[in-house]
Amino acid sequence: MHIHAYEKLWLAASILLILLLIGSVTYGAVGPGVAMVAADEPTVDAQALDEDERFSEPRVERVGENEYAAYVVAYQFGFEPSPIVVPEDSTVTFYVTSRDVIHGFEVVGTNANTMVVPG
Repeated sequence: MHIHAYEKLWLAASILLILLLIGSVTYGAVGPGVAMVAADEPTVDAQALDEDERFSEPRVERVGENEYAAYVVAYQFGFEPSPIVVPEDSTVTFYVTSRDVIHGFEVVGTNANTMVVPG
């Protein structure tokens, strides 16, 4: 069976594109080190956030050299604290919960994008 040179070229290009797609999805899922909450992590009572030591006062804390922890509370049409400002090239761990309904939470310029669920 004879395969034309252009067919070989298109076949090679399509296989390369498929591999690039698989590679980019794999990198986006595991490359930057973004991790979801573990199943054994305790939940928070969304109706009593003022009583929870982590979320009673939304804030950004320095926990080490270039490491920060941001305790964020989402509510309709906003987030606390706002804005969140940390030095460039810092590592930030987000602890986010909602007072009322499910919200979206995105860190612009990164692939950090998640849903914030009450509790």
